[in-house]
Amino acid sequence: MQVLEKARYFTQTLVPVPGAVPYPPLAAPSSLRLQTRIVSLTHNNVTYAALGFLVHWWDAHPLPAAGLTPPAYDDADKYGRVSAWGYAEVLDSTLPEGGPQKGDFVFGYLPLATLAQDVEFKLDEEVPGHLTATSAYRAQLMPFYNHYTAVARDSDAARQLRAAVTEKQGGAVVAVDDGIGFDSLYRLLFECGHLVTKYMFDAQNPVHPGLGPDAPSTQPWTREMADLTGATVVLLAPASKTALGMAYEMRKKRAKKNVDGSDGGPKRVVGAAGEGSRDFVQETGLYDVTVSTTETPDAEFLKAKMGVDVGAGDKVVLIDCGGRAGAGERWAAAFRTLCAPGRFVMVGIGSEAGEHSPADVLKRFAPKEEDKGERKQEKGVPWYIMVNTGDLRERAAARDGRRTVFKDAEAAFAEFKREGVPGFKVRWGQGMEAVAEGWERLGKGTTRPEEGMAFLL
Repeated sequence: MQVLEKARYFTQTLVPVPGAVPYPPLAAPSSLRLQTRIVSLTHNNVTYAALGFLVHWWDAHPLPAAGLTPPAYDDADKYGRVSAWGYAEVLDSTLPEGGPQKGDFVFGYLPLATLAQDVEFKLDEEVPGHLTATSAYRAQLMPFYNHYTAVARDSDAARQLRAAVTEKQGGAVVAVDDGIGFDSLYRLLFECGHLVTKYMFDAQNPVHPGLGPDAPSTQPWTREMADLTGATVVLLAPASKTALGMAYEMRKKRAKKNVDGSDGGPKRVVGAAGEGSRDFVQETGLYDVTVSTTETPDAEFLKAKMGVDVGAGDKVVLIDCGGRAGAGERWAAAFRTLCAPGRFVMVGIGSEAGEHSPADVLKRFAPKEEDKGERKQEKGVPWYIMVNTGDLRERAAARDGRRTVFKDAEAAFAEFKREGVPGFKVRWGQGMEAVAEGWERLGKGTTRPEEGMAFLL
């Protein structure tokens, strides 16, 4: 298993746990014994490590029970295990009929390890094939990360997964179908873009995206803010998986009409990229315009490069999916100066990748002096909001029903996957050593925007 130093999470060790196998019989009721088979690494995994102490991401997959973790790494205050999205094989099951059984696969939030883990689950009575992790140690984890889906036994994905596992157990270097890797890399990050576009930016009945139950009463999210009609949407970190999925959904939304016959989506979708990713961003074809974040937008730049006329009252929506080198703050400051009150909205989704101490993280999330008491308002008009995908999904489900929200997201992702991302390719690795190399690449910043790292374990 991979073990990280929580305070310096790019410091990793692959730790053997020989005492864990052979596994004892699974005795706990309503449980699955899961072994990670397919996972991916993106900058989101770095976020899970950086903010893990704040939102309990370290709790998802704790260090193994006393006596199994080597003494040098059994201090849970210092060491932990980061998680990733992907497919796990069910090694054993005590779930009732209708739930996954031995030999099946599930998709969800998994440990970076070949060591199996026992997790208690409750079947979703409203949405067949969905289940929720209920183990006590995961009680403080947001529902989004406790949600899993079963892979239908007769599906192409199940057949491909079974074949890959069988070949690997035979000692082969396996050529896994790229579609499986695409699922691991994009599925949950695409859902963020889907939920933001469909529910958060529903001008008729917007769903609040903020973190926690108090967010709707403390952070304004109005119909005016949610209205994308005629707006220019600017995405920072446009090569990120979240941004690519969102750009796809925004363009799809533009093709639809509002009930009054007006355009349902933004006038244009702009990718504001760093020089290292700009060529790939253009190649995807998902953005109407691609510009460089090295430039500071002024009125002339906006009109010439983006077609935005702030003097005529054009609306700009800046969505920060993790822009680097302070791009979010710089561009927001420029837009706030240029745009009339109510004609600029900033949405925070991702954070800049890198290694940050807990103290630095807390400082970043603390309100700045100029923002205290203003709730991110410009002349009394709110302009900023932070998205929490899990809370957005839960509020969307409360509005439209869980079955509708999940089925719509699955259908939208299936369409996105069929069309694919031009220029993008899955880069496969096999085994925990390959995972460690991938984590090192994230730490050094040597990943390529046109590549996604997926692994067979």
